[in-house]
Amino acid sequence: MARQIKSAGTFIAVLIVLAACVGAAFGQDQSPVETKTANLWESIFRPLFKTIVFGAVGYFFLLVGYKVIDLVTPFSINKELAEDNNTAVGILAAGMMIAIAIILHAAITVA
Repeated sequence: MARQIKSAGTFIAVLIVLAACVGAAFGQDQSPVETKTANLWESIFRPLFKTIVFGAVGYFFLLVGYKVIDLVTPFSINKELAEDNNTAVGILAAGMMIAIAIILHAAITVA
């Protein structure tokens, strides 16, 4: 049961980071110089490439942030989630991941 909860939490965190990256990649304004007849690279592959790169970088920093928070807390988040089934720690971990994802989204959108 704990493994399923941990996998679901990781899956949700990945979806949040990817959604932030997709929003950053596709939500950027086009310069007035570009025309509607943009080539295939500019219209499809560049946003897709940016989404993949920002997704990988965002997921890496999400994991680093999670490990830093795990080191700072006086208890082991993984132990509390996996062995003790502590719901409060699960909510804390989810909140931390969402907060880090929001910060990453803001950083990626500015980039």
